[in-house]
Amino acid sequence: MKKILFSFLAVTLIIEEWLWDSLTAFGRSLVRWLKLQPFERWLSHTTPNQALVAFSIPILIATLINFVVIGLLTHGFILQGFCLSY
Repeated sequence: MKKILFSFLAVTLIIEEWLWDSLTAFGRSLVRWLKLQPFERWLSHTTPNQALVAFSIPILIATLINFVVIGLLTHGFILQGFCLSY
């Protein structure tokens, strides 16, 4: 099991290194498209605690939505859970 996990992690790292430049360019274009430059400037001048809060809020929202999806799936609402997850 340990060999499988290490193999999976190695392949993931290789893919991430291989795609790094294109994903960075995609992220920059996404920032321009969504007009997030003011937020990016604000975030670069904040304290670490403020940055942690700024990144924690979307993570908490996504986590709550995932709990709702799991609840829907366990109660038999497969289509609704699938649609909410995407």
